[in-house]
Amino acid sequence: MDDYAIFASGYGFVENNLSSLLISRLEDSYALSDSFRPARALTLALYDSHRLPDFPYTRASSSFYAVVQLYARSSQLDTAEVRHRRFRDTPPWCHFSCDAFESVHHIFARCPAFLVIRRAHSMQL
Repeated sequence: MDDYAIFASGYGFVENNLSSLLISRLEDSYALSDSFRPARALTLALYDSHRLPDFPYTRASSSFYAVVQLYARSSQLDTAEVRHRRFRDTPPWCHFSCDAFESVHHIFARCPAFLVIRRAHSMQL
């Protein structure tokens, strides 16, 4: 053991990352103080008590469709609109020479570059 080691009562010896221990202790002390009243600050009447509906990706025909739907709903598909909003490293316009924002809806429902694919799959339905 080192010549000097930090010891915190209730936790024992602190081996590394003293800053995370201090933050954790401060959060614990704040949560235990009398001034912390989450039930008064966050009234439950503001929240909807209805059961959440099943998301469409729970009934997807394959795991690939489920992942695409999940990513689309959580804004994680790498479209130009998302990259422009988050990183500002690309213009928000469609990469397929359309004069439109490259959003998830545009790619899957409107972009002329994918019209043939959409028509082929709509015939299968």
